[in-house]
Amino acid sequence: MNTIMTKVLIVAFLAVATLGYKVDKTSDAEKFKLGIRALCKSNNAEEEATQAVAAFESFYNYFATFATDAFAYEFWEAKNKGELNKFFNKYCSKAQEIKTGISTFFGGLYPCLHSTVRNDVTADNAATAEFIDYFCHNDGERPIAFLTEGGSDYLKKNSGYVSDCVTEKRKNITENDNPFDVYRFCGRVVDVFSCALKILEESPLKNAINQGQSLVTFFTKHTFCKDRVKTV
Repeated sequence: MNTIMTKVLIVAFLAVATLGYKVDKTSDAEKFKLGIRALCKSNNAEEEATQAVAAFESFYNYFATFATDAFAYEFWEAKNKGELNKFFNKYCSKAQEIKTGISTFFGGLYPCLHSTVRNDVTADNAATAEFIDYFCHNDGERPIAFLTEGGSDYLKKNSGYVSDCVTEKRKNITENDNPFDVYRFCGRVVDVFSCALKILEESPLKNAINQGQSLVTFFTKHTFCKDRVKTV
């Protein structure tokens, strides 16, 4: 596995933690484990594979709790009752715990990384922590402002337009089918964000628009994707 693929794996794992990439099937988890073992072997650290896989399993099991029906129900129940502040207060209070889980995972993966990309772990780990802090600023006031004004409902209602916009943006882009391709991942996420923002800006939802603009700016300038996509 080459240096570029190593970077791709780093970002793919970060996506699980920060962007809610849903890895909820055993086959998906096994693919990640196989990828880690291949990574260790390619960097002459095959003896570290067991430790690295164990770190991933711990990471996976923890974050899987945020991709359950119970978690989704709790969120929508809070939204419908106007109690999003309680919901975000509960989960943002776990911010340090989440950061520790991510850094522990990377600590287990570190021995298997090529020396030329080990610095990426430090930078991407810091970017992830910064993203969590951004999201949980004042117990989630940014997402709460977006949600309470109806930003998510508006986007859901206009999801077809967002999808068409993304398709149009990417129609002339040739990409492979590798889910670990960092440029593919970052490009797609930024296109979705920018298209959603474009649709939002046609609405009267000023707070939602402001929060959408803030998120796009933050993601393209302060996360692990900042050097891997064109700024929108």
